[in-house]
Amino acid sequence: TWAIMPLQSFEEGDNVVVTTGRSNHLHGNESYQAGEHGVVLEAKPGSSVVKLRLEGEYYIVESVLPLLRRPVPHRIVHASVLHLHKLNVPPATPPEIEDSAAGTDRESALMLAVSPDVDEQLAQELFQKISTTVLQPDKLPALTKASG
Repeated sequence: TWAIMPLQSFEEGDNVVVTTGRSNHLHGNESYQAGEHGVVLEAKPGSSVVKLRLEGEYYIVESVLPLLRRPVPHRIVHASVLHLHKLNVPPATPPEIEDSAAGTDRESALMLAVSPDVDEQLAQELFQKISTTVLQPDKLPALTKASG
């Protein structure tokens, strides 16, 4: 017999991280990569798809020859709730975490942001992806998250 697991419920304003990437070459607004993070804009009851605003360094290609790109701070996608995980974001960040040069306090804060029902290995993977995209955006090449 098959057990049916209930879908994780999301509400507008929830902070989420993408745990599984998806690529749809026909519809760019249905493509996303694991590790991207954002906010739920629209979540209809009973639906397995939510509308997200993914935060990051993205570009809109204005012209191909010569290549002209316009930077944008976010993009809108439609994502499956099976590919997302809700983050528990603390209400305020203590000053000692913001001023931490070593990053160990920041790592602890981000690990606490992942809800406790996630196994430790998945939490570590998510932390690595989040820390790469959020904490060190200047180290990412500009073309990694280009949208068309």
